[in-house]
Amino acid sequence: MTRLVSWATVAFASLVAGPGLALLEAQEEEYANDAPRPVLTAPVATVRGRVVLPNGAPPPDQARVELRCADRLVGETYSDSQGRFRIDTDGGSNFVSAASTSEQSNTNRAAALQEAALADRYHSCEILLALHGTHGLRAPISDNIDSFGLDVGDLVVGAGMDIGAWISSTSYAAPRKARAAFVKGSADLRRQRLEPAERRLREAVGLYPAYAAAWYALGMVQSARSAFPDACASFEQAIAADAGYAPPYSPLIRGRAELGEWKEVERLAERMQSITPGAEPLFFRSLALWRQGLAEEASKAISVARKAPPSGHKPVIWLLSAEVHIASQRWPEAAQDYREFLAMEPNSPARGEIEKALDAWESGGLLKPSPAGQD
Repeated sequence: MTRLVSWATVAFASLVAGPGLALLEAQEEEYANDAPRPVLTAPVATVRGRVVLPNGAPPPDQARVELRCADRLVGETYSDSQGRFRIDTDGGSNFVSAASTSEQSNTNRAAALQEAALADRYHSCEILLALHGTHGLRAPISDNIDSFGLDVGDLVVGAGMDIGAWISSTSYAAPRKARAAFVKGSADLRRQRLEPAERRLREAVGLYPAYAAAWYALGMVQSARSAFPDACASFEQAIAADAGYAPPYSPLIRGRAELGEWKEVERLAERMQSITPGAEPLFFRSLALWRQGLAEEASKAISVARKAPPSGHKPVIWLLSAEVHIASQRWPEAAQDYREFLAMEPNSPARGEIEKALDAWESGGLLKPSPAGQD
């Protein structure tokens, strides 16, 4: 008898479980770890610029700024209160000194050589901006290159999207002391200093209980400390302060799913879909319906989710679809779901087991086409 493996459950577990019991593995999390990361060697230069909103004002909360060349990380930083940022790249100051002595004596010539070297090295580079979980906001390097580096000018985050979903209006109203505590607590979180981070973020929400971004950051600290019930409570506080603020929804949904609270997952996923439509909330709604035993509704939701724009969660939809088809013994459809999943995720850890299942179905004659007129 063929063993039925719920690979949607396996893949979902990888989303909600990290070291130990990782309740929340938020994608493109703004409060990233500042621990040293392997980077691509590049000429010494400063990449500088400013992050602004569509109205020209700096965002009230920090934006993460990454410099990537040939899709590899060169450096990263966070914008300041004025939206300004600077990334100092690594690699040694050999570009001007590589010229001849006579050339170095000519300041203008040396500067031109440096600019040419930088322009050549950075032609395949781009800036990536992330604000409260947004990602995919790309800006190619401009032509504003001088002997000191690159000035990319004003980079608009949120153009063409509902930026209100990623910046809470409560951040603009935060008192100075609450904001100062939030900024310091966020910096502590990025550096994995969890105890001072929690203390400062609690100070921020104590001074300003409606501070949605601070509640969200506090929830991330608590999840990092494995205080999952407290983390969920903080995310709920963030949503209570600003129901249209998107960042808390994903980690809260994952937490409720981990606890098996599928009706609540369904409700939160529907709300998240109304704020930031995409494959992630559609997947969670489909999964919640399936786990509640609503097979027909789950199948319809899966069909919608499969048509969503690509994201990190989309391939999981095919695993969930396969699980639904397996439950109704629709082996050819399940096999097709598996094949499509492997085409999208060829290096999936589940590949070996999925291929064994496909071989077993094939050898057992389960993949023969259904008779005409039958599903």
